[in-house]
Amino acid sequence: MVSTATLMPRYVEPRALLRALSTDGRRTLRALAKDVELSEPAVRERMQRLERDGVITGYGAAVAPEAVDAGTAAFIALRFGPGEDVRSTVDEALRREPCVLEVHQVAGDDCYLVKVRVSSTGELAEVLDRIRAIPPTRAPAPRSCCGRSSSGPCWRVARSGRTGRM
Repeated sequence: MVSTATLMPRYVEPRALLRALSTDGRRTLRALAKDVELSEPAVRERMQRLERDGVITGYGAAVAPEAVDAGTAAFIALRFGPGEDVRSTVDEALRREPCVLEVHQVAGDDCYLVKVRVSSTGELAEVLDRIRAIPPTRAPAPRSCCGRSSSGPCWRVARSGRTGRM
């Protein structure tokens, strides 16, 4: 007879570790081990496996937008025609725009929902002009944002020059 433990998905056990790590990515192995009731070597081994398997894809810092003069957030809906070459043109232009944080592919009339952060509504108007100038796009009015969504983006702009698709 097969035990139910062998039928469980591979990453059920590390969920507590991932939850603890996601609340504070700078925690020590000792603190993580205490929280998830495992030894430090066991936590280290699990984290290395999660990194190797691509479950943990990186570590970052949460930045207060107001502290870096980016207190105004907006979502901009983009529409563009079909075709991978058109999408590639739009993607490259958005990657070059420093205020673009996330790009979400959406269903319906719009193709992308682009999250930007700027210092003011005046700067937002300038960004809209630049985005509207991307040849195959049509950008309606932006939607302001007051909170943070819990779902992830289609891709997130990585300032190292790489952009990771999700």
